[in-house]
Amino acid sequence: MDATPGTGSTPATGPTHDTPAGRDSPAEPERRAGAAAIRLDGLSKSYPNGTVAVAELSLSVPAGELVTLVGPSGCGKSTILRMINRLVEPTGGHIYLDDEDITDADPVVLRRRIGYAIQDVGLFPHQTVRENVATVPRLLGWPRAKVRERVDELLDLVGLDGGQYGKRYPNELSGGQRQRVGVARALAADPVVLLMDEPFSAVDPIARTRLQEEFLRLQAEVRKTTVFVTHDVDEAVRLGDRIAVLSEGGKLEQYAPPAEILGRPASSFVAEFVGSDRGIKRLGVTDIPRHSLRTPESVPGWATATDPPHVPETATLREALAALLEGGTGWVVVDSPSGTAGVLTPDDIYRAMHDTQPGRPA
Repeated sequence: MDATPGTGSTPATGPTHDTPAGRDSPAEPERRAGAAAIRLDGLSKSYPNGTVAVAELSLSVPAGELVTLVGPSGCGKSTILRMINRLVEPTGGHIYLDDEDITDADPVVLRRRIGYAIQDVGLFPHQTVRENVATVPRLLGWPRAKVRERVDELLDLVGLDGGQYGKRYPNELSGGQRQRVGVARALAADPVVLLMDEPFSAVDPIARTRLQEEFLRLQAEVRKTTVFVTHDVDEAVRLGDRIAVLSEGGKLEQYAPPAEILGRPASSFVAEFVGSDRGIKRLGVTDIPRHSLRTPESVPGWATATDPPHVPETATLREALAALLEGGTGWVVVDSPSGTAGVLTPDDIYRAMHDTQPGRPA
């Protein structure tokens, strides 16, 4: 099954050039020397007992983008990830990094080009934080000074003070701190691809939200081509530039940006999987349209309001609605760097969601 970025699994998914504001049509990421496009061409995995884990999967991940794989247990999410770095050998098809076919490449050499972060972190318990992060650069024979500099850079990047945490062992860290070290280690040798297999699922909800926020910040800086496996639709929507929804046997049901997945599911399976609250979820991936803003003077109570709720113009409609409901004024002020951009009311938010429904003419 073939899926190019921004399309569903069948032509019925429709075009994607007429998409709304927000994360419905990811901007072309900046092409970097440290990121490679991934292309899966008819990738398959079956076992001697006849079990088909993945059946002829074809999709492309543009360089520098983050794609989330989501689906029920048994849909082949983790198997796909492990085939990309050859921890699991495919029984059919091809894997490309840019134009290089890596299906038959030396797996040991290949894995040194690919970062890998997993649910249970997999840190070496007998090594310190610094030693864990330095693992792959040392294997590659980097000079000691370069390794030290890289470890310092990455610990700072993931929000851990090297002086405070560098000499600690994994059992002296919290779950969230271990996950940060795992991400730093995966990035240590500046891989062209980053694979993440449910890396935040073992931590509590508060720590998980914080890790997601920090990872989005990190991805904005490093722009690695990332394939991220999760069973959590909310996490997939929050993190992914595009989402691949898979069903049993690795069948690709839809591959599209989050707002399209939520606003125009390609099948009843996708609609059921993403949930009946997908309209609420779509609020979280839709930016505030400038044309929806009212002038402050046009809303009742503007002249006498003393402490109205505010959101930045970069906020999503979900953030605007939350501020509006908490503020109690019946509207929310949208701020720009130069001052007040305008005001939103509940009716404005409703109309914005209607106007930005995927597939509607611009």
